[in-house]
Amino acid sequence: PAGALEAGAAYQYRAPGSPLDRRRSSSSSIQVGPGALGWTAVSDAPVSDVLWHNRNDVAAVADEPHPVSEEDAAAISAAMHVAKAVQAGAPAHQQEIKRILNLNGSNRTRRRRRTKIVCAIGPASRSIEVLEQLLIAGMNIARLNFSHGDHEYHLQTLKNVKEAVRRRRAAGFECHCAILMDTKGPEIRTGMLQNHEPVPLVIGQRFEITTDYELEGDSSIVACSYKNLCESAEVGGTILIADGSISCTIIEVLEKSVIVRVENNALLEERKNMNIPGVSIRLDGITDKDRYDLEHFALKYDVDIVSGSFIRTAANVRSLRACLKEKGRKIRVHAKIESVEGLRNIHEILAEADGVHVSRGDLGMELPLSKLFLAQKAIIRWANLAGKPVVTSTQMLDSMTDRPRPTNAECNDVANAVLDGTDCVMLSAETAKGLYPKEAVETMACIIAEAELVLDYSLHFSAIRDAVLSSGNVSVLEALASSAVESSIDTDAPMIVLISETGQLPMLVAKYRPPARILVVTANGMTARQMSVSRGVSALFIEDRKRLYDSTAVWQDIAHYILRKEWIEFGDRVVLVVSPLDGDLNRELNANRDYMSPRRVTNCVEIRTLEETMMMPLIGAVDEADLDLPEPSLVRIGSPASSLP
Repeated sequence: PAGALEAGAAYQYRAPGSPLDRRRSSSSSIQVGPGALGWTAVSDAPVSDVLWHNRNDVAAVADEPHPVSEEDAAAISAAMHVAKAVQAGAPAHQQEIKRILNLNGSNRTRRRRRTKIVCAIGPASRSIEVLEQLLIAGMNIARLNFSHGDHEYHLQTLKNVKEAVRRRRAAGFECHCAILMDTKGPEIRTGMLQNHEPVPLVIGQRFEITTDYELEGDSSIVACSYKNLCESAEVGGTILIADGSISCTIIEVLEKSVIVRVENNALLEERKNMNIPGVSIRLDGITDKDRYDLEHFALKYDVDIVSGSFIRTAANVRSLRACLKEKGRKIRVHAKIESVEGLRNIHEILAEADGVHVSRGDLGMELPLSKLFLAQKAIIRWANLAGKPVVTSTQMLDSMTDRPRPTNAECNDVANAVLDGTDCVMLSAETAKGLYPKEAVETMACIIAEAELVLDYSLHFSAIRDAVLSSGNVSVLEALASSAVESSIDTDAPMIVLISETGQLPMLVAKYRPPARILVVTANGMTARQMSVSRGVSALFIEDRKRLYDSTAVWQDIAHYILRKEWIEFGDRVVLVVSPLDGDLNRELNANRDYMSPRRVTNCVEIRTLEETMMMPLIGAVDEADLDLPEPSLVRIGSPASSLP
């Protein structure tokens, strides 16, 4: 493009023929942006005279920019700042330092946070007042842990969450909070303690672990829920308790108990998780308690997501779905990866589940600690490629359970999970029983916002898109989602809007991690809540289902909403997406005679300015023969709805 570049501004170079530019005929593009990767102008100059840098030619002047590979990104970044410092006389990395020292940055960007926050709800946070504080601070999903408490306890917690959400909505906020039910699963836990008080364990002491789960333990003995403990344990083996914070060596195996030597000083609390590394545990994939909880709680009350503990195979996921029956078919089923067996079978689990959790507590007790980070990154990457939401959990801000400030390492842990690509990060003890639940959520939200500022969403889109194309298995819905994201990038549209009944299409759009915000418009309250688990997705719930049939009215609702949220300005482009393949609503639009009958809804991606969005009906609702398309033109994929089976 003609014109001059601004010294010190960051620019992104796109090579001709790259996935982002495959529709461009010839010349490369240069985009100005605060988070652009790879190039910085060293002086004010016409584009043809811009100084470009690469690994081997730091100060070369080129009439045409060089293509840049992803491998060279780090070297380019370093070279660009060295050259900038030399020619402009400024200290190296000045721009980075300026951004780091912008102490108000987190507050300014918090509402643009894309990664979601899951909060375990417990005694410290289950009151309506505290729950409302957590919603304001940034909670998106409330987790009910069925390893603790009874149905009466959890039902009251659920009602409190609903009331807190109702108060936020009554105050004028479009507030959604998904309810996640975490099953107990076939886990191994220690038993109850006398007077329900923690007991001290001393390094070197003998300690007994018994299979009599009715026994109340003390500093010399504790019960264990695993009936086959004595058959599985071997002398010289290791038993880890409480996410590995207590390590014991087995020194004797008795008929109904094992004797261990405690390897570190610790305080043992009630009902802590327990693991025997290297031992194949003989437990059913789903327990009788899980079946009872699913039938008498998940199906009776407004549970949006069921998270299955210790999922080891795809068959375990299918067993959970079978318990939910036809009545619970819309409840999302997530799989917690907590064992080596689950890690081995991750691809078949991803194919069956609606999402996965990287449960680092138990997984970290089965894997060598030096391998845990590799497992986390791999699971997140595979889930991203599969288009399934992924939650990273356990000890993320653990020190905030009893302190108002996290450790530096914990802050880095949260940020790295965001950079890895996780959809959600979870707070467990921090919010369930901690002294600073609200502060923990606020801290996590600020860390997430800062971490997301350094991400290059265009590169992420290219990587995901190339992986999908190389797989050779692209559905119509997948192609529609990919085109929507590519269109938003090419046209610099800050908003992608989808009408969805099931949430399938929004999940696929979120898979490509667009720089644009994703807004799902739905008449299904469960879908609106379930969108709380997908990165970068917000939901607008329209209670009057018939209003969605009026294309002019619904887009006016959308325009007014996004203007009120200050997500967009007049004149900005909006990418509008609709598909009859995404659930029952759009099929109803096809059949409903009041909705511009006899015209049909087709698979389409449409790009309009905000003014057009407010005034014109959705293009997908009319026949192609009736279209008088404005620029930019329509992208249409797949068959019209009338030809669908």
